[in-house]
Amino acid sequence: MPGRSGLRKKHLQRGSSIVEGVIAILLICLILFGLLQVFLIYTAQEFTDYASFRTARSLSVGFNDTLARVEARTRAIPVSGSVLTPSDLKTTSYLDYFTSSTYKQSDGVYEYYYRLRRAIRNYMEGYRYMECEYWMGENSYETKLEGKFSRREDKVVSEVKFTNYPLRLPFARAFSSDEVQDISSTVELRNHSKVYLEN
Repeated sequence: MPGRSGLRKKHLQRGSSIVEGVIAILLICLILFGLLQVFLIYTAQEFTDYASFRTARSLSVGFNDTLARVEARTRAIPVSGSVLTPSDLKTTSYLDYFTSSTYKQSDGVYEYYYRLRRAIRNYMEGYRYMECEYWMGENSYETKLEGKFSRREDKVVSEVKFTNYPLRLPFARAFSSDEVQDISSTVELRNHSKVYLEN
């Protein structure tokens, strides 16, 4: 009967359209998450380059290693995970403010960033301690921020490195065999400390 065979063909075509749609959606998600992961790694690399440059600049004008390490850490805060210390910044992530009643009542996001900015300034001035998730290697990925500095008569060298920086987005294993990646930057500048420091 011709009527029944036409219905079967339509039914089979409908099933193949669903399969094709699912495959296309998976492919689009794979490409989208891949681009986002590349963007996040690129951002981490840019901030690591900036941290390394600022550290070398600090060394070139005569700062000691402790202050250079503080400079490296503060410049890498945007890609260093969540803030663990001070504890008043640890309890809430900025995303929680958008979904909670706190945000509706008191502009919590602005208050959070205001307190974060003050904490960073106090940490740089030595009044307060600060700790981020990726600084000490105590998170699940054992991510650690390291700074190596060397001085010579004519130049200073700064190397800032994230070991085991996490790839956290879905489908990250499709692009890399590991869930982590090392990100490093080395900057070399002339040593001008004699001009700035008195003997």
